[in-house]
Amino acid sequence: MRKTRKQLAAFILAVFILSMALTVAGAASTAVQDARKGVVRILFAYKVGETEYVSMGTGFFLGETGKPVEYLVTNAHIITKTDKKGNAHGTANEVTVIFDTLDAATTTTATVIKCFSEHDLAILRLTAPTTLRKPLSIARASTAQLTDSVYALGFPEASDDSTNVSSTIDDITITTGTITKQRFNNGSSDYLQMDVDINSGNSGGPLVNENGKVIGINTWKWDASYATGTSYALYIDYAIDYFDTMGIPYSTTSATASTSTPVGTPKPASQTNAPVASTPEPEKTTAPVNTSEKISGGSLLLIIIGVVVVVAVVALLIVLTRKKKPAAPTQPVQPITVPVQPELKQKKTSPITKSARQIVAVGKKSVLSGKAYPLNGKTFIGRNLEKCQIVFPAQTPGVSGVHCSVEPIDGGIVITDLGSSYGTLLENGSKLTPNQSYTLRVGESFFLATKDNGFRVQ
Repeated sequence: MRKTRKQLAAFILAVFILSMALTVAGAASTAVQDARKGVVRILFAYKVGETEYVSMGTGFFLGETGKPVEYLVTNAHIITKTDKKGNAHGTANEVTVIFDTLDAATTTTATVIKCFSEHDLAILRLTAPTTLRKPLSIARASTAQLTDSVYALGFPEASDDSTNVSSTIDDITITTGTITKQRFNNGSSDYLQMDVDINSGNSGGPLVNENGKVIGINTWKWDASYATGTSYALYIDYAIDYFDTMGIPYSTTSATASTSTPVGTPKPASQTNAPVASTPEPEKTTAPVNTSEKISGGSLLLIIIGVVVVVAVVALLIVLTRKKKPAAPTQPVQPITVPVQPELKQKKTSPITKSARQIVAVGKKSVLSGKAYPLNGKTFIGRNLEKCQIVFPAQTPGVSGVHCSVEPIDGGIVITDLGSSYGTLLENGSKLTPNQSYTLRVGESFFLATKDNGFRVQ
């Protein structure tokens, strides 16, 4: 009888734990799914010469809960004009935001109000506020811990229908994984490292935690020839800092909450961007909520789980409080001596050999000295914040706005001086011919104007 009661108690406890786990999982799933209501597809069509290009990615809204949205966050590379070789040709002024399909009734225009090329971050503003989407809430990237579950929302090209590029909330793809490193620095920006699968089209979309709060912006991953299963989300903190500076309110509460918590003190109007001239679209009205309507499937599931939990707890209390009959005396159990096993020696493993190329800043007087910059394609170096990925301070002597470009190849890099005022030098002091490409091998160095502003190939 005692054995039966113990088994019953163990069963009830297992049901209780499972019910609580399902409740937590259900709440997390609902918050993540609700976050889709703040996500849209961004389309940027442009020409380079006579060739037409289309760039598509993902963006998401920030703002005060319960109010129409107008401010969008995305990646800078989505709204940047490039040619087939990846050369940048400037930044867009306007892009198209798609809420449903490419029909005019479900698209609108957004103006680029700020582009941070050094952080791969862009802030957009709709020509008129809308209620077609809701603002997402934010949590700083530092709130994410190792092994935390995270979710990437967006429109990866692999998920697009071959006949119709639809952009409804139901067309949003959610991929999941965990935080594998809290801070990955590429020399100019901090990223959350994760094992979430993201692909072309995911760029600019939100990375959210289990509460549906945005902690990062899905930005890039390693080329499959180098590494798989590792991707990176730009810290949302860079967007938070801009919103705080400009006095734009945003929320830290749930995306479905009825009230919001604006963060940041608004700045005087003279410090903000000029308002975009537009005619606000009329607000959509919705029918009042009928409390007699059927309970949703998710709510019904939670109610059922709650009832099961209550019944399990009551049954457990009855079983545990029932008086036990005196047990017959038993022989004392002899202790079992387990021999101590010798300590196992750990096997030594060889480190992973990185084939990805990077350059490291050298020079005692350089403000960038010691910083490493991974090369994921053609990279521009200079003082121009809008056009360069590796940026020197504006007062750096000898360094031009767009001084030179570097591009990774097997065993080294290709470097090109872009007509700089004071030239690009090699270790032997020779100056590169402007607009002519040179190959440098791993271990070799180059310098911008002087030996104070150098980089070593790794």
